[in-house]
Amino acid sequence: TSGNYDKRTVEQTCTPSMDIGISSNFERYLFYLFGEDPKKLAEAMEGFKKTGKLGVTPEELQCARQDFLSGVAPEDAIGEAIRSWDQLHGYCLDPHTACG
Repeated sequence: TSGNYDKRTVEQTCTPSMDIGISSNFERYLFYLFGEDPKKLAEAMEGFKKTGKLGVTPEELQCARQDFLSGVAPEDAIGEAIRSWDQLHGYCLDPHTACG
């Protein structure tokens, strides 16, 4: 994680709820990350709307890294997780659970 949130083209995958470019609740998280400073948040969001880019300070990035853990699951691994769970447990995982 770099501390940069940039608007980009969304790539379609087998997990459509994960295929988002702008998270609907990200602004709320930023409010807390920015020390509950509405002016700082408003300035950051206005800049994001104009440029499609939003960055944070190294200190804010350090805080965010304590709150989040991210990873990636290739589509073939998601399919295998769904098949495996179905065979072992008789339960069909949805792709969103299978990728986590």
